[in-house]
Amino acid sequence: MKNLISSIFLHPFIVGLVCCLPLLGGCQKNQIGDDSNTIPLSEIPENPAFASLPLIGTKWKLIGFVDRTTNKVKSVQSSEIDNYTLVFESNGDFAGISSTNTIMGGVSFDVSDGLMKVEKLGGTKINETPYGNQYMSLLRSTIEYEITEKGLKLLNESTIYLLYSPIETF
Repeated sequence: MKNLISSIFLHPFIVGLVCCLPLLGGCQKNQIGDDSNTIPLSEIPENPAFASLPLIGTKWKLIGFVDRTTNKVKSVQSSEIDNYTLVFESNGDFAGISSTNTIMGGVSFDVSDGLMKVEKLGGTKINETPYGNQYMSLLRSTIEYEITEKGLKLLNESTIYLLYSPIETF
């Protein structure tokens, strides 16, 4: 009788616990470093020649999303060489490709102090990936840029910024 009573109370408890486990996993905070495409920023090689490259006329390819608080880079994998690229022109226009779409826009910038504001950003939005959507959001919120030995940083007020490597100079 004792085993019957304990199994009557224990069985629903175990079933309830098993059913709640997936809910507990869903409450974890999704940070930039949650998967295998995340590397420490220190592992991105430096190239002293990058720091002297011009913003204008250089084709920039996204390395990834950098988290300032953890100094980790979420690299963006793409099978297409032109995905996640930007080229800035002297008149303030820029063009490029997001995860799947052509983008274009305009910026106002001050080369002397590194300020940059994306004034307009447009393009097609068909089949944009989640990383593509995050990319567009971070690009839209750019407030300054910096060219370093690691590449071009497009900074904003969030803890995540965009880091690019040059792939071609015109």
